[in-house]
Amino acid sequence: MVLSRPDFTGKLAYFMGIDEAKFRLPVLPGCVLRLHLEAQRVGRIGKFRGEAYVDGKLAAEATLTFAVVDQEA
Repeated sequence: MVLSRPDFTGKLAYFMGIDEAKFRLPVLPGCVLRLHLEAQRVGRIGKFRGEAYVDGKLAAEATLTFAVVDQEA
């Protein structure tokens, strides 16, 4: 989503961290995981709040931080 912005064409997004992670239910092979992400800050350094659901029940949640960088030649 972030890399689809025209000003980030040809860039890479690196995962930098997880904060406030909570794992509430086991997620097993074969489960359908539905992710809901909300952008809290989008820029060269950004933050998303995410929730993962299985069968409509909250399975996990966290705040994810990323950095957008130039690709190395």
